[in-house]
Amino acid sequence: GIYANADFGKISLDIKNSTLMYNEADSGGGIYQSSGTGYMSSCQIESSVLALNGLDNLNVDGTSACTSLGYNVFSDSTVMGHLSTDSLNKDSVTINIPNTLTSVWGAYVAMPIRPSVAINNGNPNDTSNAQNRPITGIRDVGASEVCFVSSIDSYTVCDSLVWVDGNTYSRTN
Repeated sequence: GIYANADFGKISLDIKNSTLMYNEADSGGGIYQSSGTGYMSSCQIESSVLALNGLDNLNVDGTSACTSLGYNVFSDSTVMGHLSTDSLNKDSVTINIPNTLTSVWGAYVAMPIRPSVAINNGNPNDTSNAQNRPITGIRDVGASEVCFVSSIDSYTVCDSLVWVDGNTYSRTN
């Protein structure tokens, strides 16, 4: 998670295309933000996953504010200032990002798995590279872009063939 505490000043957090999940803390497991007396700190979050972080995902003190810029996925049912492009109240099954990191082309990432609410739901105007690869289609919410490998196989057989999916195919089907 992110712990930002400024006893004698202010903090400005800009969180974009990040995945903050499965952190444990007594307060603000995802983001904890506090500023000094008389200072107003700010936080902006865009196209990020902030979910399943201990007791609460976001804890800002009374002199701080966190604003959504949209395209976020939250496990909280209410997020002050959320936008219509944000997804609220999502559980681990709906988010479907594992609690383990996978090595993909040299980067360790927590990649969404189909079906995940994070896939293709990021900011459609953001074409910046993800942590692990260039964007394909619409950017995914969070730090990584899901990787799909598709291929077409063809075989010429004289009889029937049992395919990897367990189905039997012949000349007639």
